[in-house]
Parts: sequence; C-alpha cells; structure tokens
Amino acid sequence: MGRDEAHEAGNCALPMTKYFIPPGDDYTPKVPGVWDLIKYLVDRVKEARDAGGPIFPVLVVGDQGVGKSRLLAALAVELRRAGFDVYYDLALPKPREEPYDYVILDDLAALVTSWEWLTKAGRTLKKIEILIRNLGRWGYAVAAPRASDVIKNFREKSYMLVLVPRSELKHEYNISTNCDVVALYLKYASAVEYMLYYQLYIRPLRGRRYCIKWDEFPWYGDAKWRHEYERVQAKRQELVARLLDELRGEKDQAAAARNCAGELARAIYRATGAATPGEALLRLLEMPDVYITKPRSRRRLEEIKANALPLAERLGPEAAAKVAELLAAGKAVVAVRTRSALAYSPREFACKKATGYAEGRAYPFTLDEVIAALLIHQPA
Repeated sequence: MGRDEAHEAGNCALPMTKYFIPPGDDYTPKVPGVWDLIKYLVDRVKEARDAGGPIFPVLVVGDQGVGKSRLLAALAVELRRAGFDVYYDLALPKPREEPYDYVILDDLAALVTSWEWLTKAGRTLKKIEILIRNLGRWGYAVAAPRASDVIKNFREKSYMLVLVPRSELKHEYNISTNCDVVALYLKYASAVEYMLYYQLYIRPLRGRRYCIKWDEFPWYGDAKWRHEYERVQAKRQELVARLLDELRGEKDQAAAARNCAGELARAIYRATGAATPGEALLRLLEMPDVYITKPRSRRRLEEIKANALPLAERLGPEAAAKVAELLAAGKAVVAVRTRSALAYSPREFACKKATGYAEGRAYPFTLDEVIAALLIHQPA
C-alpha cells in the first residue's frame, strides 16, 4: 500500500510537515495566545525548581525577525516577577559562586560568531551547550536559527519552541491563519519516531500551538520588558557593527596583500626580463642583489616547505628541482638587498621593511611568497 492509499485508509488522517503542524480546515487557533505561552514556560520552570530537577531547557528556533527576542525578553521579565534570579543577555555570564536560577541567551549565533568565542575560547557548540546547562540551576532558554548544527547539539536535552511566520505557513503548507506567528512547542522527535512514521504511519506526538499576534503583544507597554529588550538589542547592534568592522579590516588586509605581491612580482619580472614564473625565479636566485638564507626556526621552515613545494610544481621541472634543493638545505628566505636593481627604496619594498643580515640590509621574502607572487601576477 502506498502512502496516498494509507492516508485514504485512515492510517494517518492528516499529512505531516517538518514541524508536525496539522493543516486542518480551520487552522487558526483562537486560544491559547502569547500570554498563555509565557505562562506555560514560567510554570515549567517552577515545576523544575519544586522538583529539584531535572532542569527545564528550551531552544527557541526561528528565522531572523520572527520574534524570538520579544518572547525571550517577556520570559525573562515574568520569571523575575515570579521570584527567579534570571540572567538575560547575548553572551554567557561571568563565573560566580552560585549559578543563576535560569539563564536566557537571546542569540546563540551571536555568541558563537563573536570574536572572543572564535579566537580566544574556541568553544564548540557542544561545549557551549554544556556551559549553558551548568550556569542555570533550573534550566535555560536559548534562541537560535533553524540550523541543523544548532539543533543537533541541543535537541536531546531541550524542548523546542518553533516559531513559524504566517507567510511560511501560506507558501510552504498552504495554511491560512490570522496569526502573525504560530509557536509550536514540542519535544524533538527522535530517529525512532521518524522511522515509525515513514514505515508504519504512526504520527509523533504533536506539540502545543500558540497564536501570536504582535499588535496584541501585551508587553509593548511594559517598562521592564522594554528596558530588557532594548538593552539586548543595543548590544546586538554593537556586535554587528564590530563584526562588520572586522570583516572590512580583513578585506582591506587581503587587498593590501595582493598589492604587495603584485609589486614584488612586477619588480622581479622587470629586473630579470623573464617571460614565465619558472624562468623569473631561476634568474632571481642567480642575481648578485639576492641571497638565500635560513629562517629563524625549524617550525617556520616546515611551514614554508609545506606551502612552497606544491606551488613549485607549477613552475616547471627545472625551477621545481631548484626549490626542492634549497628547501632540503634549509634555505627558505629570499633576501633582496636594499638600493638594488630590484628595490631602490631604503625603507620598504613590497610591504617588507629592511632587516639587517651578515651580508647587509635586505628585504626578507619567504620562498613560498615569491613563488605565489610570480604565479598570480604573471606578465601580460
């Protein structure tokens, strides 16, 4: 029996969507609404506290602009009014002796992609999930995009609050509703539940549905809610501005590096009169204004060797053999004398400052830098 026949036979009365939302003829839920949703979440945290565990974690999932921040700010305010010590922000709280009762992180993507977490702490999503879980005595709520890597690390421990906008319901599921957002609260379906559905048409348990209409959002006039919401949004804007500055800086650095490589390549082709990268390198190494020396550390030599050998294969057999010979002897720095046929300036040439050597002052270029410049910026 095919799937369509199974539906007609009554094994599965309604088609399943990826969010387990049953279409129905009249889908729009009159109740419950957003106030019922926040009250339900607060009550679950109270139950976790009264029972002494397990904790109550929630992963709020939805696309950008769907309303995750508004809901989390409301949850933070109402938990505090219920007597809980709540931490609500973009970044993890600083360590303290006693954990918070509940931790709310407004944007997991902002936390993961921020400069500190990428370069200083180097946390993976799994480690971040463990940290968050340990910081909240009775649980945590985290907002995240609908990304598989996020859900993969949180789904076994967290309930999910999936926010689906009206436009998506209409275009993807052909569902009409007067709710701006439908919030679906569910426990993440396991692989076994998926298997049972696709093989036996046994539907996983559907979650609770809540109708959110933003023009009726009761916290818009709440001073405490507005303070929390605007505070976190301001931090997000600062983070976005900082990340954009860093990206612009990286772009500028990349452009500067290309310009430096171009200056070096043009000078070499001009001084050697060569027409190909391999010929230019061989003539360069024979010039009296150039000497080859060893890098300061063995580790640096290995890095240069790893980059230079694959590039040298593109220069032709003679030049590649010369490069291999130099690297085998530990020589990987091409020093270009100041005030020479290649570089007259005594201060800087191709973004390199002159350095003192036993043979005299020179601009130091690694062998892989020279080869890459010659390959990229070949004469027309």
